[in-house]
Amino acid sequence: MVVGVGTFGSTDGKPDVLLQNTSTRAFTVWHMNDNVVGTKTNVAQVPTAGWKVIGVGDFNSDHKSDIVFQNLSTSQLLVWYMNGTVYSTNAVCTPPAGVMNFSAVVNLSGKGYPDIVYQHTGGTAPGVLHMGANFKITSQSTLPAPAADQNVAGPK
Repeated sequence: MVVGVGTFGSTDGKPDVLLQNTSTRAFTVWHMNDNVVGTKTNVAQVPTAGWKVIGVGDFNSDHKSDIVFQNLSTSQLLVWYMNGTVYSTNAVCTPPAGVMNFSAVVNLSGKGYPDIVYQHTGGTAPGVLHMGANFKITSQSTLPAPAADQNVAGPK
């Protein structure tokens, strides 16, 4: 299953596709050359059960994509800082109370770090966690409430 698109070690500036095996949770990166899969690289690190990928983004300003997870029990956020396709280290962030459904990682603020889009439990108004250095929340904003039959969905 495709779980993200970003730059995972390629030097050509073209996006790579991050896939996750739904049974083993293992990752593979497809290094793309336009619409052609070039090489395929397995990521040695496998996430612990109970963590769901919500997106990828460059959270440490090294011009390489990092992988962001949500813990399905606690809603904590975890970032794997990646050095291409190699896991380097991680950081954990505890979101504000009531924020449970994370759906996208994207730089909405344009300030240099990706932001994390969410929707409160129960489908109430969505919002954005504006992230800063060291995977810390710098601020939070609310988005307009969607129609009653809509939910925020990420680009997966």
